[in-house]
Amino acid sequence: MPCAWIRCRSTRTSTLSSTPSNAPRNHTVRDGDTLRIEFDLTNTGTRPGAEVAQIYVRPPRGPQKVLRGFRRVALGAGSSSHVSLALAVADLGHYDAKSKRNVVDPGRYELAVGSSSSDRRLIASFDVVAR
Repeated sequence: MPCAWIRCRSTRTSTLSSTPSNAPRNHTVRDGDTLRIEFDLTNTGTRPGAEVAQIYVRPPRGPQKVLRGFRRVALGAGSSSHVSLALAVADLGHYDAKSKRNVVDPGRYELAVGSSSSDRRLIASFDVVAR
């Protein structure tokens, strides 16, 4: 099963913030592939804390954004953690009543990582092509 990598760099202050992303901008994937989303979190504060990093995807048609993954990360004061999440392209699909099956629409998708649905600190895009 092929895997595409999306790498982002991030630091954590009181909310998830990011340094400039080094994420590749043009991934091409197919249904059956898996995306691996990676980023680093750093607690720059003086107290232990936790962050719930959330992965949102905006499909080429349909809803503006859909929560597709999350990870709670506990961080000691001044510590960092590398976060890696897998997202199956098949999980981007929706039920199509006409064909009576789950389908993944081809086209450009936008992936965003943040601490809430309105917090888009890390952004990458990828294209889904038909099988």
